[in-house]
Amino acid sequence: MGIFFATRVLSAAPTVTGVNVNDNLLTDADLGAGRFVATIDFIEAMNSSVAATIAFSPAVGSTLTGCVGAWQDSDTFNYTCTVADGNVELTNVDIQISGAQNLAQETMAPDLVTGADKFSVDTVQPTVTLVTVNDNMLTEINVGVDAFFATIDFSEAMNSTAPTITFSPA
Repeated sequence: MGIFFATRVLSAAPTVTGVNVNDNLLTDADLGAGRFVATIDFIEAMNSSVAATIAFSPAVGSTLTGCVGAWQDSDTFNYTCTVADGNVELTNVDIQISGAQNLAQETMAPDLVTGADKFSVDTVQPTVTLVTVNDNMLTEINVGVDAFFATIDFSEAMNSTAPTITFSPA
């Protein structure tokens, strides 16, 4: 009589080990083709003939367009998008991953957690909310340096670059 050994192979569907983005705040400065990249790392080698399905919550379709996914290597999937001016403000956008398969052709369970709160979007243009002046009627008595002041409030914090101000009629 001989001794027999039985081997049982346990397999498990693949999982995501990390989600990273190249930019965690998309603004008007980021507009352009290929300017947003999400990199998704898997725990094992994946079937490169099956692309992962990527979704965003909340939806960012007006900001991220023309998205294309590709396997960077056996366990890393890149999702590259054009950044467009959607005139939206969104915080803590989640990246949801599903549909990828490992080499044993096991399909992953949808991952709604690993890509949570990965980036925000602010492509809303600032607006002037209030203009106040120190004198509503300018006369010859106001001629001189520092005789007229205008205070302009904006809808959001601005950088230190002075805005261009015009008067009408000129």
